[in-house]
Amino acid sequence: MKKILEKKTKNFTLVLSKIKDKFVVKMTKGKEIYDRETFSDIEPALSYFKETLRVNKERSLNYENNR
Repeated sequence: MKKILEKKTKNFTLVLSKIKDKFVVKMTKGKEIYDRETFSDIEPALSYFKETLRVNKERSLNYENNR
């Protein structure tokens, strides 16, 4: 497994990695995996990574605003 990209937020860690000929995007908190998607190409994997970050950032902001 080779890590390509990793982004840590206050709620989770998002990791894009390459395993053999597949690209995997994992969302983890501690050792628990919340979401895992597998792609055969880097482009859709990178798009999914960015979109997941964007959506979770919006959810965090909405949560903070609604407190």
